Amino acid sequence: MPMPDAAPDAVTTTAVTGPGTTATTTAVTGRDLTGTDTTTTVDRGRFPDAVTPWEDPDWRAEALAWVTEGLAAHGLTETGPRAVRLRPWSVLVRLAVAGPAPVWFKAVPPAAAFEAGLTEALARWVPARVPAPLAVEAARGWTLTPDGGPVLSEVLDGRPGAPDPGYWEEPLRQYAAMQRELTPYAEAIEALGVPAARPRDLPALFDRLVAGNAALTREDRVALEVLRPRVADWCEELASSGGGGLAGPRRSAREAGVRARVRAVRLLRLGRRSGRASVLQSAGARAGGP
Repeated sequence: MPMPDAAPDAVTTTAVTGPGTTATTTAVTGRDLTGTDTTTTVDRGRFPDAVTPWEDPDWRAEALAWVTEGLAAHGLTETGPRAVRLRPWSVLVRLAVAGPAPVWFKAVPPAAAFEAGLTEALARWVPARVPAPLAVEAARGWTLTPDGGPVLSEVLDGRPGAPDPGYWEEPLRQYAAMQRELTPYAEAIEALGVPAARPRDLPALFDRLVAGNAALTREDRVALEVLRPRVADWCEELASSGGGGLAGPRRSAREAGVRARVRAVRLLRLGRRSGRASVLQSAGARAGGP
């Protein structure tokens, strides 16, 4: 069990405002009875009023005890401050441990609890594609994973000009390869509780996402209505390719990659123009597969 935290030395709340956004960050500084720095920085982003399990001291204590046990099983202990990222859809904690890279604890709501079991399964099915988790509590949607390296937004942060869509090519290529490798596991993935969204199901999912998104303006809905027949055509092409592939069997891999890139860029531009890409992002999260 973790040592009890001493009383915090200070609590600091900072609101960082950018173009159209406000991010709220709170830092609680202190040291526990072992002298370890227990400073915890809580980033709420644009959701300062969102209620998450992290606010429940009993849940937090239980989760951190589970983290401590998971780390100990691998000979690890916390060595420094925690960085907590709270969003309506997850609790994410960056844990400092001995060594060059941190460890991450993630908790998701019950509706997305399948993510924990899927993370564990992917490490078995495609071990070269994903880092193996250190611990998984599938029933509660908890995972403890090693660091996977910088995310693309961190790599591009501070670079002048708009990001080149070309930066997405290699990650998407690897993601598509993983999708193909996972084709034999489609039924097993659905058995984990992952929402099914096969290519021919996607137009109906597209319709539901558009209908249920109250943030869309009339202009957004008109643009999406115009796009809808093309989405249906693309989904039919995917369904007809066999194995959920990116293109028909008669098309070269190069042509398929170009077509996929053009379509991704069109969707991104539509999202940027409307300033409300949530419906597209939701579709990608659900329809993108495992």
